Amino acid sequence: MHSTLLVDQLSAALGGAYTIERELGGGGMARVFVALDQALERRVAVKVLPEYLAASVSVDRFKREVLLSAGLQHPHIVGVLSAGDAGGLPYFVMPYVEGESLGGRIARTGALPVREAVSILKDVARALAYAHERGVVHRDIKPHNVLLAAGAATVTDFGVAKALSSARRSGGERGLTLTDPGTSLGTPLYMAPEQAAADPDIDHRADIYAFGVTAYEMLAGVPPFAGLAPRALLAARMTEDAPALETVRADVPAALSALVMRCLAREPNERPQSATELLAALDEPTMISGPMAATHRQRRVSSMLRDWRMAAAAVIVLGAAGSASVALRSPGPSTAPATLAGAPVASSIVVLPLVSIGNDSSNAYLAAGITNELASALARMPGVRVVSPTRAAAMLASGKSPSDIGQALHVAQQLEGTVQREGKRLRVTARLVDVSDGVMRWSDMYERDATDMLTVQQELARVITGAVGGAMGSESLASADSSTTTGPDTVSWAEATAYDLYLRGRFQLAKRGAAPLRQAISYFEKAIERDPKLARAYSGLADAEGLLPLYANVPPQATLASALRNADRAIALDSTLAEVWSSRGVLHARNWRWSEAEADFRHAIALNPAYAPAHQGLGELLIVVGRLPEATRSLERAAQIEPASPVVVGSLAMALALSGRTAEAVSAAERAVSYDSTLLVTQFMLGATRLYARQPVAAIAPLEAAARIDPTSFSALGMLGYAYGVAGNLDAARRTKARVEAMRAGPGADVALARIALGLGDTAEALTRLERAAKNRDPFFATESAESSVFASIAASERYAAVMRSVGLKRS
Repeated sequence: MHSTLLVDQLSAALGGAYTIERELGGGGMARVFVALDQALERRVAVKVLPEYLAASVSVDRFKREVLLSAGLQHPHIVGVLSAGDAGGLPYFVMPYVEGESLGGRIARTGALPVREAVSILKDVARALAYAHERGVVHRDIKPHNVLLAAGAATVTDFGVAKALSSARRSGGERGLTLTDPGTSLGTPLYMAPEQAAADPDIDHRADIYAFGVTAYEMLAGVPPFAGLAPRALLAARMTEDAPALETVRADVPAALSALVMRCLAREPNERPQSATELLAALDEPTMISGPMAATHRQRRVSSMLRDWRMAAAAVIVLGAAGSASVALRSPGPSTAPATLAGAPVASSIVVLPLVSIGNDSSNAYLAAGITNELASALARMPGVRVVSPTRAAAMLASGKSPSDIGQALHVAQQLEGTVQREGKRLRVTARLVDVSDGVMRWSDMYERDATDMLTVQQELARVITGAVGGAMGSESLASADSSTTTGPDTVSWAEATAYDLYLRGRFQLAKRGAAPLRQAISYFEKAIERDPKLARAYSGLADAEGLLPLYANVPPQATLASALRNADRAIALDSTLAEVWSSRGVLHARNWRWSEAEADFRHAIALNPAYAPAHQGLGELLIVVGRLPEATRSLERAAQIEPASPVVVGSLAMALALSGRTAEAVSAAERAVSYDSTLLVTQFMLGATRLYARQPVAAIAPLEAAARIDPTSFSALGMLGYAYGVAGNLDAARRTKARVEAMRAGPGADVALARIALGLGDTAEALTRLERAAKNRDPFFATESAESSVFASIAASERYAAVMRSVGLKRS
């Protein structure tokens, strides 16, 4: 039908309730118009069945069937608002969702990053679980029926395929076949085998199959069996298994690949039996950060090297934050801005995070350590500009290709590779690629005895950087490394095992939380037992002990005293390491020695301007002492060096929020959570940032998430109780207060109760609690701003001013 006639016909049927504005277009099933709902002043989508399809269905029955799905009221479902008949053409009205379809997104960008794909799949699974529990089967799940907007996914056209099937007349004017796109039986590319066979008893498990096809397409860029003619496609679907996902994309976590392939089982009984089961599986951390599906097969390594995006995302979760604590002695120019004018300098290079492959995902710490040793060794070569691995990792995780990254960072070369540990053998592959044309300039593979990681790392760094220097066309670069990257002539078994334990400790330290910190302490102590002269092990132990009172109920003063002794020992053993000074700076801050802490951080930065933890520690200290402009600059510098660190980005968000830059702050805090939503600290920082931005209702969800991650966290519970109070949910605030009071007293408890008291308007109790916290030297005063809006109601109190003076923080 001509568009003008159809619009007139539709407008007449809609009456004055809706005004047609424009046509969006449609597929085989419907033509779609955007209309204005006059009563509610909102836009809706009006979908009209085409004439050939309308001729084969009973309009009245279609209307009745489609309205059965109108009762599906769920955040991830685009519900039906109304349905009717426009001159014999059935139509239905749905809310209009701004954004693009998942199908459009895949067509535009190709395969999605794993983290984003899993997030979308969770939303779709939530929608399916809700609908299936109410007896509604979609029957046409596919990317074009998934809409993306505001960071979430919603499923549209629920019940429409079923309505078409149920309303079909026998002997209609046109017989519909399996190959008709958008017919009642669904879309062939996404049909379950039983659906393709026209089984009248298909159930919700057909949606599980279509969900699997959609997931496969999100991760591979194309659905299984794509490109076959319709009848060949349907035959393949009923007689062949889909190609294993890891054969087309090697860097998908094994758990996620297995789940997708289970959904694609030809027999319904072999698939996950409910969308609720799907959702529970997708919530497992291994779906994002687990071992890769294809890494146990060496023959697929070359495939992994072709697409780094998802592998790098796993490295970010498992290793990049830990490697951030390993000192990179690169000069300031090595962290130059991403884009520079003119042609790339010939001796400029970006080190992409090496990918840990193999059956044991616990070996990820080795890839992180070797990556940073290579970057450090390259940075020591005269005239070489090196971009840090974590900067590249952040860009990989955002979906950029390696070639795009090299061009964006304005470097001439990029170094990439893999690390594999099997028993006592370590295999490292590396290759150097010219960014301008993608040609591989050099590649090699190294096998070493993995029992001596200290020597192996230094040897690999020396050999690879020498080869890279030669490949970059500079004999001086190739030879310079022999004088700048030297290791001990002999390394004892004790020294070798100590260094391996040190790397494991750093890896656990980056995770934060009580359990990982205790594990880190154990590793560092064992490393010191093996090698009492390993300065970095003492520094790592000092870091872990300094953090533990923030996450566990331990005596803060005794723990901090032990940490300070270890930091001093590290400096005595090797005062040239930036990390040992930064470690002691943190501990001085914990002990309220503000000027000594600042001096140590600045000394660390002077030793190594590219050491992000020193900039981070200085920034967090300056937040505490109230020097917010300086704090923001320091944390911005830390985030430039380590853009993939969720803790650094979250700390920057806090500084921005306290400075009144709320929009930037909330955006940064949300980004920190997107990097790792499993960390208590990122959820806490997002909640705090939203509170500082005067968004108490929005702050509740991340703070509840933080409290779920660690139900014993006084920090999370205190801020959550405050948020409940200022949001008006006083009963929830009181319940949270009772929960804190019922817990065993320890560091953080008084501050938590002070916050909840302020949320309830009880300033007297808040002041009493803060006075007690200061007397007990609560870690709060060294880690957060006591000048935030949380304490605005007592800011003018002399008792509050006295508390601030007692901890050495004179209020301006």
